[in-house]
Amino acid sequence: MKKLLIMFLILPLFTIAQVDHIVGKTYFDTPVYSNQNEKYIGNLPIWTSVIIEDATKKYYIIQYEDGHGYVGRFNVKCENKQLKELKIFRLNNPLTIKPISKQINDSLLNTETVKINTLQMIDDKYKYEIDHIRYCAGRYNKQVMTSYVFSLIGAIVTTGGAFTEKPKIPVVVGAGLGLIGSFLIIDSYKWMKKMYVGPDGVGIKYKF
Repeated sequence: MKKLLIMFLILPLFTIAQVDHIVGKTYFDTPVYSNQNEKYIGNLPIWTSVIIEDATKKYYIIQYEDGHGYVGRFNVKCENKQLKELKIFRLNNPLTIKPISKQINDSLLNTETVKINTLQMIDDKYKYEIDHIRYCAGRYNKQVMTSYVFSLIGAIVTTGGAFTEKPKIPVVVGAGLGLIGSFLIIDSYKWMKKMYVGPDGVGIKYKF
């Protein structure tokens, strides 16, 4: 009985270490860079599924239709639990194709190259912030417009129902549509909050 209990306790830990890749999805229009020469390869459209094979603090090594490449971690979403499992696996089974951040740490690069990589990182970060703001603003606008449509239809149904023989049903339906519209307007402000706190959940407050 004790042996079975120990096996059940150890088995999940053993299973965790067996994840050699996970699936992620691009959160924005995502630039991909070559692992060999660090050059820009192309862009992956938003909501593209990719296979994540390795991860560092700033980059993912991914496999996609055109082969391998690395992308900024902020551009791809995946489950944190699976990512932790992948990291555990890679501790004992390192990937032969290393992410760019590891290559920088492992090799001696001249000062100019480091400056270029730093500037690229800043550009990517700002693009990430701008894309996040545009995405949240778009979702906010779409939800508000939808709420206006519900409210308008509700008002039309309520007004038109007043001239029918049985106005009770149209009035109830119209009121329900108006209520949905009001709820959508209130709920839409969550996108304004997400816009303010930023993609990483940490807002920057400015004093005017």
